[in-house]
Amino acid sequence: MLWSCQEPPHPLAGILPSVPGQLLVRHYHKPPAGGTCELYLPLVGLLNPLLRGVHVIRWSDIIGPMDDTTRAKPDYDGLFGSASGQAGYFAARQARRFGLTRQLLSHHTGPTGRFLRARRGLYRLRLYPPSPREEVVAAWLAAGPEDAAVSHESALDLLELSDVIPDSVHLTVPRSMRSMRPHPGVTIHTAVVPLRPDEVIRRDGVRLTSPARTILDAAQAGVGPEQVIRATREAVRRGLATPEELAAGARPRGRRVAELLARALEGGAA
Repeated sequence: MLWSCQEPPHPLAGILPSVPGQLLVRHYHKPPAGGTCELYLPLVGLLNPLLRGVHVIRWSDIIGPMDDTTRAKPDYDGLFGSASGQAGYFAARQARRFGLTRQLLSHHTGPTGRFLRARRGLYRLRLYPPSPREEVVAAWLAAGPEDAAVSHESALDLLELSDVIPDSVHLTVPRSMRSMRPHPGVTIHTAVVPLRPDEVIRRDGVRLTSPARTILDAAQAGVGPEQVIRATREAVRRGLATPEELAAGARPRGRRVAELLARALEGGAA
């Protein structure tokens, strides 16, 4: 508990709660030594009849936020550097890593602020020039840059493995995120088995499935055979995937996928 007293001070003045951030209750009390005090007790103190009807506050209301992130000086250069690798976009959770609180984000999204609010939890540098496929970057960041990966037709497009034109932004997320409600224009695929480290790469700051994983996912999802064959041959020609890993990855995905990849690897006509 904490006593906040005028003179004369109470002997308990300065004793802090054991857990910063816990709920406290405030009760006005006249200490034995005289003077006026406000007594702050942990919420469990509500069991004491003395505290009936008191006002409930948070510890941070007394001494302010305790975590290092909110107290650190904002690193705008770091945030701009990160966003520049993401077509000018950044997620609110990324901004917090650079010391920008929710209040600072709100301040900088005013009419003349540094940022534009693209959607809930997603921002863009106001003066950053437009770039191709930035809608893909925005969708990926909104879904969660640590867990989501651009995949299927969208990854084929980013990797320039085929001339497929995606009808939406395709993202693969872990099974734990299968209940996610996608934004309009976004298709969510659930990975029953989490993506392995060797199945994920970075391209221009964006997390996406590797060439081999992209081709196998596209084949299994029913992307046109001619596009899968072209992507397979292009990936092998450019050294982005080997025939062995493509053939091995196709076998567990069923006969149709295995035959399609075998056809592509053997150089058959589409």
